[in-house]
Amino acid sequence: MSIHQPHVRPIVRGKAKAAISLFNGYTRIEKLDWELFSEGNTMIESVEAYLRRYGNYPEVIQADKSYRSRENL
Repeated sequence: MSIHQPHVRPIVRGKAKAAISLFNGYTRIEKLDWELFSEGNTMIESVEAYLRRYGNYPEVIQADKSYRSRENL
């Protein structure tokens, strides 16, 4: 992922992080932040936002290992 913002200086240990969802071929940025955040915590928020938006839970959730927590499983 490459997010270009010329007014933002690079930080030694920082990078943009994003949580993204896909629906009918459209992608939606659920969360974009320059500060550190735990991906595992954003998954439940993203799934609940999907439920409010479309009226049902997603058929499939695909995520990398950073989303695997006891709560999310």
